[in-house]
Amino acid sequence: DTLGTTPEGGVLLGPERPRTYDDLNDNEKKQFNADVHATNIVLQGLPKLINHIIEAKVIWDNVIMLLSGSELTIEDR
Repeated sequence: DTLGTTPEGGVLLGPERPRTYDDLNDNEKKQFNADVHATNIVLQGLPKLINHIIEAKVIWDNVIMLLSGSELTIEDR
């Protein structure tokens, strides 16, 4: 017995599971890695007490300081 069908008429043979990194194609893996890298850069640039900072420029200056010297800012020089 089948467990169900998809809206397109396909057959479901088991419960769906969340996609894992291994399920991604090469482009999706590159995008995922870039997203994680960008998130880490932003999080490292934020002070621990970010909710006490009321000026966006202070936050932005922290991010720029972290990026200085990386390949992401070489073309900006």
